[in-house]
Amino acid sequence: MPKKKKVSVQDGAKFICSSAVGLALKFFYEEMIKISNHLEIEQNEDNINNAKTEFLIFNLWAVRKALMPERVDFMDRLHDVFLEYFDGNNIDEFKKLILNRYVIYDDAWDDKSGGNQSTLCLKVLSLLFFNGEIKESLLDFHNCMFPINSHLFGVMEVVLDLRSRIEIKE
Repeated sequence: MPKKKKVSVQDGAKFICSSAVGLALKFFYEEMIKISNHLEIEQNEDNINNAKTEFLIFNLWAVRKALMPERVDFMDRLHDVFLEYFDGNNIDEFKKLILNRYVIYDDAWDDKSGGNQSTLCLKVLSLLFFNGEIKESLLDFHNCMFPINSHLFGVMEVVLDLRSRIEIKE
């Protein structure tokens, strides 16, 4: 087994957060646009920016879920690094939005379903495109829920692999 790289809390958080954000943005621009086209969502700048923000929050939740339980100082720093990706003066409001989404996603997570998190994916899609309203068009598993489900577990797998390669220094 390769030796773990010793890193500070700050560097470990940056390492994992930048990787997760990179995966999220790649997926967003490759797959979420296809999903929005399938759902016939208008792709104006506001819709794209709102959906991207929601998707990044979902990815932060996935990172958090994958790493639980983790050191509190590391998770706090991970959140701080994530917030650096967002400009604006309303950081307190944004933190409230993140915590609100955590509650929603935690409630939708199904510990008994294994690799099929359809309820969670449906909730994510509804927040991305319809302000939380569940629409019948979202029930299309192949075109809508499957890509989100696959991305979720892909992110979790990558994050766990990355975390296994580092040791957080005291």
